[in-house]
Amino acid sequence: MAQEYRIEKQAERVFLLLREMDTKELWEGEVFFHEHAEFHSGPPLLEEFLNASAPFFPLHTADRGFCLINKENIIYIKCHIEAENPYEALGIEPNLVKVYFKEHHYLEGFIYPELPEDRRRPLDFFNQGIKFLPLFQGDQKVVMNTHHILHIQDSKT
Repeated sequence: MAQEYRIEKQAERVFLLLREMDTKELWEGEVFFHEHAEFHSGPPLLEEFLNASAPFFPLHTADRGFCLINKENIIYIKCHIEAENPYEALGIEPNLVKVYFKEHHYLEGFIYPELPEDRRRPLDFFNQGIKFLPLFQGDQKVVMNTHHILHIQDSKT
């Protein structure tokens, strides 16, 4: 009977940094989400999963097993990008930024402001009112919790 209600999900290997953790220690585990996105074709994006309304999600780690993660405490989550960066295909020019978090910890990478052409500055990107935003570093995507960002440096300024 329980199989009738089972919804197939896909696993995504992630590395996450939680608030109050050592910035050199990332938890490695798997998150699970639906195989198809709700509002576009293909699989859901990690940032869509994190921006959903549920405040907790399960993470499976090798040493801890399943645990529930409070999204509020996530500083960022990294995942590997298998395919081409979807934002590059849209023809959006990336902006190189440095994003600073606690204790002088920072990430450097590219943002792709998927906004009207006259509003594609880092200021516009980070002021969208979206809590989790993506930053790209080569074959890695880092989804950052904007509530834990201290400041941002734009390479163009």
